[in-house]
Amino acid sequence: MSDLAQLVFIALLLLPCYRIYNIKSAKQKQCYKGAVGDSGVLLKLQLDPSGQYAVTSCTDKSLCLLDFKTGDLLATMFGHSELATGVKFMPDLKRLVSVSSDGCIFVWRLPPELTESMRGRLEEMGRLPMEAINGEDKR
Repeated sequence: MSDLAQLVFIALLLLPCYRIYNIKSAKQKQCYKGAVGDSGVLLKLQLDPSGQYAVTSCTDKSLCLLDFKTGDLLATMFGHSELATGVKFMPDLKRLVSVSSDGCIFVWRLPPELTESMRGRLEEMGRLPMEAINGEDKR
């Protein structure tokens, strides 16, 4: 887990945004929109292993990939016919997996720039997973 992720608490609060609180001061640091539209409510938020990116799932059946520090929306993904009940960055840093309430599992390919950014940050932290080192396949 990144240094940033260890110092904050993330609250979804049944809103289309997520709020980040400093654990020590209990004060809100940031509030970012984690859904595409105003009608969706956030269900899940998952940080990547480096703590740079977050993926959210929402009641509008979308997944949003965000820069965790700035809140910038990097990508929106649609495809699930039911609510996405789980999201997870894979240890190889190249894929994201989502599962929905109808049992469908989607594997999403992440842009190479994100993979390289996560890999670089994890190398700096001395926490690069073995799958990211050995996962040089072109899938």
